[in-house]
Amino acid sequence: MDEFPYQKPAVFSSPSSLLIVDEAQASYKDDLFWGVIIKEQLEGAKQTDMRICLVCAYGSPTTGVEPGTFTPATLNTTQRISLTADQAPYSPPIGIFFDRPEFDDAISRKIKYLYFDSFALDEEARDYIFSFTNGHPAAVDGIFTYIYHFYHSKIAHKELSVITKESVTSCLEEQEDVWRYLLHGCSIKRSFPDHRMEDGDADILTEILEHGSMKWNRENAAMGRCYLNGWIHKTLVCDTPNSVGKEYVVLPSRLHEKWVERHIGNEKALLGARFGTLQSLCIAALSRFSVMSLRHCSEGKKLSSGTGCRPVEAQYQDEFYKAFGSIAGRAVPIPSEWSRTKDGRVDFYIPEKKWAIEFLRDHRDIDKHVSRFHKGGAYYDWLQEGRIQEWIVINCATTLHTKVHPEPNLIHAIFLADYTMVRVFDHQGTKLDEARLRN
Repeated sequence: MDEFPYQKPAVFSSPSSLLIVDEAQASYKDDLFWGVIIKEQLEGAKQTDMRICLVCAYGSPTTGVEPGTFTPATLNTTQRISLTADQAPYSPPIGIFFDRPEFDDAISRKIKYLYFDSFALDEEARDYIFSFTNGHPAAVDGIFTYIYHFYHSKIAHKELSVITKESVTSCLEEQEDVWRYLLHGCSIKRSFPDHRMEDGDADILTEILEHGSMKWNRENAAMGRCYLNGWIHKTLVCDTPNSVGKEYVVLPSRLHEKWVERHIGNEKALLGARFGTLQSLCIAALSRFSVMSLRHCSEGKKLSSGTGCRPVEAQYQDEFYKAFGSIAGRAVPIPSEWSRTKDGRVDFYIPEKKWAIEFLRDHRDIDKHVSRFHKGGAYYDWLQEGRIQEWIVINCATTLHTKVHPEPNLIHAIFLADYTMVRVFDHQGTKLDEARLRN
């Protein structure tokens, strides 16, 4: 009413009225708003038919509001909606991000109402885009708009009627072009860490990138800054349906993980001559895998971006990225695949050495992964162009595969004794290394 003094008070409490407060986190220290208006509404002290919707860049998953200089009104579980559907008891079964049906609907509407061209996005392409945007509305909009503009000429001239997954992975190959587009005119850029970063912020973001999540620590100033800037989000993790739960912070999506990966990689350092071969580097990294991380991920308990659980199929890639940073340094660039769960391009690429690394799990589709580097395969052109000088396929499993394979660039990493030990074998079954893993 202070903002709109010319309006009559009845306007704000007319039947079925809805008050939407954007950037509502700026109101957290407002005694009048929270201590009187919101509190009266929650307690039913005033009989009004008005509803209030608060859209906040950050907020506590346990109270709804970050405690300020006063005791705020508490929003119960049924009144709070986070990025994705919360696991806490009685939480609404919806989130701010699109779920898969909502994602499909958004894409279909965008094609139908915003573009004058006739084209379609096939199911595999949709799966792939959803896998690394996590349904983040601004990420979905930015990535899909980039893809459309990339192929606009072909679509307009009727040379392309269906955008496939191969079309998507191809246009995302030049990652700097993608980032350049997203940073100029796309709303997603507001959620990326930027020039506001201070000392310690990059370490927090990288820790979350490597581990999937971090336990919330109110005393950690860098974590607090990242949270208040909207770069990370808090979520509640309940061990059992009736437990109080603990607060953790995550990155919003796999796309945001890629941004952090790029940002840290911008402070470039060289791998140098520390590892003479790609195989020796990979064996060293495998010995640094974490016992607890592997266990939690295999049990589906590892929290990840967008407040979801890390896909089991991504556990070995996650561990490799973290281990590589520990032995080579975080500033050595190692771009990873856009999606952690869908096939697209090589899992990891070290541009300094032109080394490519591909993972598979439990002996699945070994021939398929190996064939990608041979004639007719997805990565063969990179080899012919000299963009890949050395490559390796790492089969991670918990049982030894006795079958000999003819591909010398294949190695087997066998995790034994509940992930406390790893043994590495070559394509013929000869043991190359053995290491006891730590937490």
